[in-house]
Amino acid sequence: MIENKTILITGGAGFIGSNLALALSSKNKVIILDNLTTGSEDNIIDLKVDFRQGDTSQVKELVPEKVDFILHLGMASSTTLYLENKLLVGSQINGSIKIFEKAIKDKAKLVIASSSSLYNHGQYPSVEEQDIKVTDFYTECRLSIERLAHLYSDLHGMNAVCLRMFSVYGGKRELNKGPFMNMVVKFILKISQGQNPISYDIRPKEIERDFVFIDDVVSAWLLAMEYRKENFSVFNLGSGQKYSFGRVVSIISDVLGKNAQLEYESNPLPNLVFQNWANTQKAEKELGFKAIFSLKDGIAETWNFLKKQ
Repeated sequence: MIENKTILITGGAGFIGSNLALALSSKNKVIILDNLTTGSEDNIIDLKVDFRQGDTSQVKELVPEKVDFILHLGMASSTTLYLENKLLVGSQINGSIKIFEKAIKDKAKLVIASSSSLYNHGQYPSVEEQDIKVTDFYTECRLSIERLAHLYSDLHGMNAVCLRMFSVYGGKRELNKGPFMNMVVKFILKISQGQNPISYDIRPKEIERDFVFIDDVVSAWLLAMEYRKENFSVFNLGSGQKYSFGRVVSIISDVLGKNAQLEYESNPLPNLVFQNWANTQKAEKELGFKAIFSLKDGIAETWNFLKKQ
């Protein structure tokens, strides 16, 4: 149990960051640094946190006090953002270096948001040790940040855990992501309105994802904060199960009492992730983390939240 600590959450006004703030703010001092590019102050308006608007590159000026933990989620997390602005690669790396420098100065434990997109076109279920094939600018950015964290760990003793998150979903605080919402939530909203959800057409194959519910994700982050066996570690954060989009639509239809069908449109993305699926054995053994929520249970929880909005 983490108590009476000062915790900096970059990207803390975003979907995952604000849920972490919710879990930690009652017994700790939580500082949120967010430039509100994809985050929203609405996500933290009901939380007892110290919000400071700005980029990670400004962390020295905006967060001068010593912190015990840094949860680093303040990085652009959509492939399309990088396609539209390739310079994001450099800015996200440079901002992360500023965060690493603060972690060294403060002797703070660091947990870093990485991505299952690193495994695109690799082997499945994906293991942390497999070779990474860089397929887009987003992947290159996240891999570079991981490798720099490893270098800081080797050279300066920085204590860091990288969590390669798979498809995180959940109604709580996700609606403010707009077009960047997870497909599960997008599908629920479509089906609840009597419409058929739409997927990119890669038939006869189907897009498949490892969907992990937000409450499970928060649990994994809390475990990572207390992990001390190695100075630098990488863990998959997924459910260990994969579901086709067609199967997701079927489960949502069952939960909502609807009869939706998946429709298709042409795929505009040359680097579309066709499949992601986590091997979770390392996280189970080392972190003690195993996802609790089945996809059906997570969808039911999400729908219970969404229908009250």
